[in-house]
Amino acid sequence: MKEVAASGTNPDAVLRSGMNHQDIPPHVTVLDSGVTVISQRMAGRRQTTLGFWVPAGSCRERPEEAGISHLLEHMHFKGTKRRTARDISVQMEAVGAEINGYTEREFTCYYCSLLGDDLPLAVDVLTDMVCESLLAPADLELERNVVLEEIAKYEDSPDEIVHDLVLRELWNGHPLGQRILGQAQAVRTITRERLLSFVQRFYSASQTVVTAAGDVDHEELVRLLAERYQTKGEPQGLPPTVTPEVRPGRKVLPDDTEQAYLCLGASGASRTSSDRYPEMVLCCALGGGTSSRLFQTIREQRGLAYNVGAYAHSYAQTGALVIYAGSNARTMPQVLELSLRELRSIARDGLEEEELSRTKRQLIAGLRLSMENPANQVERLARSYLYHGRLRTPAEMVASIESVTAAQIIEIARRRFDDEPMALAAVGDLDERSLVIP
Repeated sequence: MKEVAASGTNPDAVLRSGMNHQDIPPHVTVLDSGVTVISQRMAGRRQTTLGFWVPAGSCRERPEEAGISHLLEHMHFKGTKRRTARDISVQMEAVGAEINGYTEREFTCYYCSLLGDDLPLAVDVLTDMVCESLLAPADLELERNVVLEEIAKYEDSPDEIVHDLVLRELWNGHPLGQRILGQAQAVRTITRERLLSFVQRFYSASQTVVTAAGDVDHEELVRLLAERYQTKGEPQGLPPTVTPEVRPGRKVLPDDTEQAYLCLGASGASRTSSDRYPEMVLCCALGGGTSSRLFQTIREQRGLAYNVGAYAHSYAQTGALVIYAGSNARTMPQVLELSLRELRSIARDGLEEEELSRTKRQLIAGLRLSMENPANQVERLARSYLYHGRLRTPAEMVASIESVTAAQIIEIARRRFDDEPMALAAVGDLDERSLVIP
């Protein structure tokens, strides 16, 4: 096995970032099997969170297997050679643990939060699930029905559909824009053989990253994982992907609902782009809380919407900026007009000095608060390593936010909201002709 330098850590920079220097630095080890192990001990914590990350996500799926990543995540909780699904639940709940998983566009994560003393049990159960799942045919039929019910519930939720719809319209058919739950028609036809093939493609040891934070001893974690991952498999690289071509579309989906839902989508920065932090500041100022421009203009001053805001997606090769709102169908054209006015106001005049400073403080405070939670640390460590190939320190992240300038905000807002076309998606009892981006 090989120890890997996590990243250079300057104690003064750590203190300036507001983090406890005893929590730094994390440790990184690559096992002989190819598994990457990352841990960060957090002083004074009794809780530990352990996460297993694999590059199985909806953007890796072929059209005929749309939804297989999510279905497979479900299947890994259905039993192994040593444990039934009930055994997994009983053993975890007996020690007060929370065990779960989630599927994203680029990754799937399986995680467990529990007391540090019970870390050996968490390693044993999670490795058993990820590496030794039976994927039994009978379980597949049962879980297929569960996933189909989840898809049916989603399709009755216009407030969820609209967020996927805007990405589909922004990236015009690219796999990154397809919904994570998949398509019911494809889920109905997924076989056990196809599940096994998908596991072989994306669940190899060399593609697996394990992260832990809280009350964790790195050497013990490495020893426990080395015992479970003893076979060195063939290195598996990720399949080449094509950067989505931004060809924004417009889709208004009729739905007989009391409230209508709208999303505007613009191209955004990738996870490693220098534009990522300016875009975070831009989105936060636009719709990152109750003091944001969209919230104040649309909800507080005019009472036109209950839910309105903005967020940024960042992926390996691209990203998206999304503005969303839910309002009465009759007033949605006005909500759209006001949203566009705010976007273009920032593109023209930028943010006021006080507004820029306040927004950066908001983001930095949120970052510091998130660092108090081992589960958030596990996610931060994994995403940093998976996207950057190294661990970015909290001090680096704070510095990246602090360095955002007013000129950067104007330049990005002009490029995203003026120079480039935006996608529009809406769901509800709407007149499509009234929703136009001039």
